[in-house]
Amino acid sequence: MWNTCQRAQRAPYDVGWTCAGSSRQRSGSWHRSSPGGIPVKAEALAPELDPVEWSRKDFTDRVRIGTQAYVAGGIGYPLAAYLFHAVKLSLFVLGWVFFCRFSPGLGGFSDVTTWIFHGTAFQKAFLWASLVEVTGFGCMSGPLGLRIWPPFTAGLHFLRPGTIKLAAFPGVPVLGGRTRTLLDVTLYAALLGSLLRALVQPEVAPMHLVPIVVLLPLCGLGDRTIFLAARVEHHFAMIVCFLFAGNWIAACKWVQLAIWFWAGVSKLTVAFAYVVPIMTANNPLLKSQALRRRLFVSYPDDLRPSLLAKTMAHAGGFLEFAAPLTLLFVTRDGPLLYLGMFWVLALHGFILSNLPIAAV
Repeated sequence: MWNTCQRAQRAPYDVGWTCAGSSRQRSGSWHRSSPGGIPVKAEALAPELDPVEWSRKDFTDRVRIGTQAYVAGGIGYPLAAYLFHAVKLSLFVLGWVFFCRFSPGLGGFSDVTTWIFHGTAFQKAFLWASLVEVTGFGCMSGPLGLRIWPPFTAGLHFLRPGTIKLAAFPGVPVLGGRTRTLLDVTLYAALLGSLLRALVQPEVAPMHLVPIVVLLPLCGLGDRTIFLAARVEHHFAMIVCFLFAGNWIAACKWVQLAIWFWAGVSKLTVAFAYVVPIMTANNPLLKSQALRRRLFVSYPDDLRPSLLAKTMAHAGGFLEFAAPLTLLFVTRDGPLLYLGMFWVLALHGFILSNLPIAAV
C-alpha cells in the first residue's frame, strides 16, 4: 500500500507539500513546489518539515509557515493549472468571435479592427459572457477555483432535479422549496436556450432579449445561486439596457460608470492595502524574490503591507475612479480617451496576471 508520501506525490494538481523519501519511509523531508511545478529548495521557501512534526504543530505555527511560503512562491499550482485557464480564456474569446460570425460583416480575423466595436458585437459579448457564467464555465471554475475533476459543475447541478438549491423566498409555493424541481430545471434550460437563440441571430432584436430578461429573474426566484452565477450586476444589467433603452450605448455607459465608481469606493478602506500584496504574490510570472519581499514590511517577521504595496493599492483605487470619469466627461476621440482606455486595460491586465480565482 502506498504510504502518505507517495500519495502526496501522485495527487493531481498537488499544491502543498510533497515528500522526498523512499517508498518505505513513513516520513521524510518535505519540499514545496514552485509556481511552475519545479521543485525548489525547501529552505528558500520554508524550513524542512517532517510530516510527523508538522502534525504536532499548533494552528499559529502552521499559519506562520504557510504564509511565509506563500509570499515566497505563491499558491504553487503546477504549470498545467495555469495552462488550463489560458486555454479557457482563449476559448472564451473565440466563442464570442464564433457567434459574431452569424452577423454579416462580423467575426473575421483579417478585418477585426473594422467590426470589433460594432454594436451587435458589443451586445453579443455580454450575451456570450452571461451564457458562459450561468453555465458554470466562468469565474471559479477549473483548478484555480479548486474544481479539479470535473472542472465545470454548476450547469450539471442546475440541470438535475432533486439537487439542493437556495430559493429567494424559502417556503413560498412552487419555487420556494429546498430541492430543485422539474420546473426549476425547465426554467434554467429555457434560459440557456434563449441566450443561444439571441447569439445566433444576425441582429439582436427586442424579441430575442425579452425571454432572457423574464427567465433569469424567474430562475433567481427558484435559486439565488443561478442569479448570482449569471453575474447580473454586470451582464444582466447591460442586457436590460439593450432591451429598454432607446440609446442603449449611453445607458450601458451609466451601468459601467456605476460599477467602476462603486468599485473604487470599495477600495477606500485600510483593508485594500492588505489585498494587493497577497494578490500580487500569487502572480506566477513574478519570479523576483526581492520584489515579492518588498511588498511586505519585513519578510518573514512582519507581513503587513509595505509602502510599495500601499502605493499600488492607492493607484488601483485611483484608476477605478479615473475610468468612469473618462466615460462621463470624454465624449470624443482624442488623447484623453485613449489614455483612459489604456489605464483601464492596464489595470485589468495587472489583475488578470495575478490570477485571482474570482476573475478567471
